[in-house]
Formats: sequence, structure tokens, C-alpha cells
Amino acid sequence: MKKMLYMALLLSCMLFSSTAIGKIVNITNQNQLDDLLKKEFVILKFTAGWCSACKLAKEPFEKLATKNEFAQIHFAIIDVDSNAEIAKKYGISSIPRFKFIKGGKEVHTEKGIQSLSLFDQYFSAKIKNKLLLAPTTDQEDEKEGKTCMFEGAKKFFREYFEWFKSYFAG
Repeated sequence: MKKMLYMALLLSCMLFSSTAIGKIVNITNQNQLDDLLKKEFVILKFTAGWCSACKLAKEPFEKLATKNEFAQIHFAIIDVDSNAEIAKKYGISSIPRFKFIKGGKEVHTEKGIQSLSLFDQYFSAKIKNKLLLAPTTDQEDEKEGKTCMFEGAKKFFREYFEWFKSYFAG
């Protein structure tokens, strides 16, 4: 009896704890995209089945979507071959391409992938700086008394530079 109760508790935790975490939506039409863009934070990944770099970025992108710290962000994949009009609307000329959307407005674009080994660290910093921490207006920035909205990016590059130095020094 105790074992069954434990299993029921474990199953309910798995089902109800964080159903939104790790969910990546495959966009198939403009209406679906419009509905998604009503959300506060969205990351769009433009891809194609034949693109080898897109295939390499698939797993790291999925890992980002499962992180608890990004639970409020909605991740979506748009196949440029199946959704040529959407790709044209967003000016996609090369893939993979990542668009960061905050409050319905594009705040950042990432072209390609620079390093698979640093994908998680790099994109985590970009997400934090461009979506979660970046103010939407200069007035909000002034209200909070911030002197520079790029402080997070500076910190990331300082840490990366230190890691880089230590990696090649040793």
C-alpha cells in the first residue's frame, strides 16, 4: 500500500509540476505564430530538414527549453521550407536563425551557431540579457536607476574571457 501511494505521488508530481517546461511548438501557419507571439517571451528557431547546422543545434535548443530558469519562455521551431511566407516576413536568408521576441517585439537575432560546446552557456546569457533582463523602454531603465542595460553581457564576456585564458594557459 505504501509503495502504491508513493508511486501515485511521484506520478502526480511528474504530470502536474512543470508541464510547460521543455515544450517546443512546431509552427505550421501564421495564425499559430500570431497566437504564440501574444505570449511575453518567445524564441523562434528558423530551420530546415536539409540543414546540417540546424540538426546540430536541435539537441542544445531542446535542452534550453527544459531549463527551469526559462520556464516562462515559449520556444518554437519554424521550418522555412514549409513556412516560406513566415520566413520571408522575418527576413530569413540563412539558417539556423534564432529570433528573441519580448512583448510581441523582436529584441534580438542570432545567426547560425558559433560553437556547440558553448551553445548552452552563450544562449543562456543571451536569453537572460535580451529577454528576461532587458528593459522594454529607456524610461523603465531610468526608473530602475540602471546606468547600462548591457551589464549582463559584459559579465558574460568577462567570464568567458577568463575561462578562455585559463583554458589555453593550462
